[in-house]
Amino acid sequence: MGIVRVIHATLSNTIWLFFLALGLWGLFNAFRKRGVDGSYLGAMVIGEVLYLVQGVLGVLLWAGGFLPG
Repeated sequence: MGIVRVIHATLSNTIWLFFLALGLWGLFNAFRKRGVDGSYLGAMVIGEVLYLVQGVLGVLLWAGGFLPG
């Protein structure tokens, strides 16, 4: 379970940085008056998959007796 804890912690940082970049990209497109394109939607799907993986790892850790904190 040690490697799962490391992956879970690292993925947590990766996710918020990814969505920060995605938000900045969205603001950049908004200022340029561009709509949402396929690349942006694809990046959002990748982000959602990251959230799902993070959740599954969290459930595995919780089921293994590791509590948050």
